[in-house]
Amino acid sequence: MNQSSTYVNTLVKGTFGYLDPNYYATGKLTKKSDVYAFGVVLLEVLCRKRAVDRSLDEEQWGLVTWFQDSIKEGNLKHIIDLDIRGEISPKCLKEFIRIIQRCLHHDLKQRPTMAEVLFSLESVLALQEKFENWLQLARRTIIGRIVDMLPFTSKGENSGVSKLSSGSRGNNMLPSPSLKVFKFSDLEKATSNFSLDFLLGEGLYGKVFLGWVEQDTLAPSTQGVGTAVAIKRVNQESLQGLAEWLTEVNFLGHMAHPNIMRLLGYCRDEPEQLLVYEYASNKGFDGFLFTDIEEPLSWGTRLLLVIGIARGLTYLHSKKIIHRGVKSSHIFLDKDFNAKLGGFGLVKYCRERSLNTRVMGTIGYAAPEYLSTGHLSTKCDIYSFGVVLLESMSGRRALDRNLAYGKQNLVDWASKVNLNRRNVRK
Repeated sequence: MNQSSTYVNTLVKGTFGYLDPNYYATGKLTKKSDVYAFGVVLLEVLCRKRAVDRSLDEEQWGLVTWFQDSIKEGNLKHIIDLDIRGEISPKCLKEFIRIIQRCLHHDLKQRPTMAEVLFSLESVLALQEKFENWLQLARRTIIGRIVDMLPFTSKGENSGVSKLSSGSRGNNMLPSPSLKVFKFSDLEKATSNFSLDFLLGEGLYGKVFLGWVEQDTLAPSTQGVGTAVAIKRVNQESLQGLAEWLTEVNFLGHMAHPNIMRLLGYCRDEPEQLLVYEYASNKGFDGFLFTDIEEPLSWGTRLLLVIGIARGLTYLHSKKIIHRGVKSSHIFLDKDFNAKLGGFGLVKYCRERSLNTRVMGTIGYAAPEYLSTGHLSTKCDIYSFGVVLLESMSGRRALDRNLAYGKQNLVDWASKVNLNRRNVRK
């Protein structure tokens, strides 16, 4: 259809049950005709009924007519597919029905655009996620008390889950059932007994090793066979390391986004605690920014990487999750240079707009208001992300004690430069 016109006159074509009544009656085809058809599809999704089904009673042949009659009669519950009646929240259902009604409105002017439909559906999704989080919290409150009283042994899968859940009640999450529970002996085999030849990195709370597992089963394999993974072995003497291990197990397993580091499984064979991640073969973003390499990242590549992390953070914040540890060393690059946000040890679930918590994080990235008040919100992640943007643009660390006084803190230095825009050009 010509974008300069609002409709075209055409021979009526399409499928009964989905055809816009206005288009069928007049032959005038508009974008709102697609909106009507999409409304019918939404109705099919909700009811699990066909747009036209002559095998039903006559009054139910046409789905749209049956739907509109049922709404008038107040039979809303009978419309919904039996398999999802117990899952859909009342607010979500109300808004979903409203979207359908607007799409099917007989007056074209009263129908929304597809952009408006998309926005409304995303709002419905947010309502549903909020409802499911509330249900999860309610179940945790009841079930958790029962689980904690059960006499699990100190080893094995059941033991791991009971201890994990009780260790992170403040965040109200349980380990995802999709996570594999590894045996320590399997991870020993996958890393050639944690050979230093396989050491990828070392931090305050543990070491990360390269390991190999079978692609489908995640069973231990040998070097070069199967799929490479990153295995983090937590320092047994580190209480903070254990706390962060618990947090990652309880949160990261529930995350599914191309720009979030994927957790494959965990191991807790006392006294060992380990995490198994997907392997990012190009390692950390900080390594490309702050070390001498033959081919520094181009501006276009840097821009694509930070856009990827922005998408990952948007996903986390939509789920009421504050990362609290955004920094360049927590951004990992896979073989195709896709950015993955990791470092979930300090993550917090925040049902409200903000919460008060013990200040933790990295100087140079932590938001000033958080450092001074302990008041944590998603805006703290935004500040940290802004620091990463500065690092990406300048190639300088957030905090570098090797530089002259006044230039050590990147944000302070950049703020002064920004006072005179001519300095940026220099």
